[in-house]
Amino acid sequence: MAVKREGGHRRITENNMWAMIARDIGFDYDDGEYMRLIYAMYVDVLIYKYKSTQEKVLEKEDVKMVVDPRQSRSE
Repeated sequence: MAVKREGGHRRITENNMWAMIARDIGFDYDDGEYMRLIYAMYVDVLIYKYKSTQEKVLEKEDVKMVVDPRQSRSE
């Protein structure tokens, strides 16, 4: 949430703000580089996986609604 609030991974990296992010979430300024690595390696991947999974679920629900023969019989 702190990364999102400050404009995202790219903006924080371009402006060298990882030390500030580390401090904002309770770590030392010296931990800023670790925050960048952790975000890049784990959090960003999890966000991508979550979004792609949600899109697949929504696509399946749309297909199910269109193809489901029970709906057409009940109408």
